[in-house]
Amino acid sequence: MESIYREHLSEAPTYIIFAGVGYYPCGGYYDFYGSAKTFKEALEIYDEALSVGSKPFKYVGWDAREIPKKSQKGGPRSWAHILNVKTHKIVVSESAFQ
Repeated sequence: MESIYREHLSEAPTYIIFAGVGYYPCGGYYDFYGSAKTFKEALEIYDEALSVGSKPFKYVGWDAREIPKKSQKGGPRSWAHILNVKTHKIVVSESAFQ
């Protein structure tokens, strides 16, 4: 059992990137943008989110349900951060709202 756990853990990403287009307190996991095993990969995804934003938007209402909209094509995000899942710390952060 322990070897299965170690194998699964070795495949888990070290970094998770969250990004969004506005500040709203209920985004949570809906703001997930990507994940990476290395810091270099995480920075590339982070930069892409802020400059291009190729992934579609997810709009979330105050009740945390996804709200479908016609214009979900994507575009540059106004904020993003990289979370190190091993240390539980945000290691890089950018926001147009600072």
